[in-house]
Amino acid sequence: MATVLRNCDNCGRLYEADTRNLARGWGKCCSKSCAATLREKSAGTKQGKPARRLTYDELVARANATEKKAKPRHIESHLQRNCFTWFRLQYPRLRLLLFAVPNGGFRNKKEAGIMKAEGVTAGVADVILLIPSGGFASLCVEFKTEDGRQRATQKEWQTAAEGAGNKYVIVRSFDEFKEQIETYLTPDKNNG
Repeated sequence: MATVLRNCDNCGRLYEADTRNLARGWGKCCSKSCAATLREKSAGTKQGKPARRLTYDELVARANATEKKAKPRHIESHLQRNCFTWFRLQYPRLRLLLFAVPNGGFRNKKEAGIMKAEGVTAGVADVILLIPSGGFASLCVEFKTEDGRQRATQKEWQTAAEGAGNKYVIVRSFDEFKEQIETYLTPDKNNG
């Protein structure tokens, strides 16, 4: 490793710089803090003027300046994960019988074609509890946001599932999920 003595581009202090780093455009400062300060200086200059730091009120105004805030993503996913965590803690013996159906998500055309050929079906419920109870073969759970609606394929699958003797529910909150599971697993208590 070859080194040379040079002056820091930020503070001017003499230091040893690795020639390999200098060849890459690195090692121009004596320390990481000097390098960070130099980056701030060079990034903040516009036409020779130093950058002005924004006040708190300016930052808040800038953050709220967008006309429409982006919709939070994966709300159904967060709900589903929380429900699974609760179920596995509440019913450890049944944990393998509650499973998700990975129908959603982005896939390229090739992957989608393979999955379709393997039997992936549009509209299938998000979660299935594979336990017969209360005269039903299984419980099919579809997670939706407060204002989420079923697609036509989901309604079609619901009709087919119910016709085959399964219970199908739409859940919009953790409390609804908990209530549906408890009602399904203890049908005698709820009917009497």
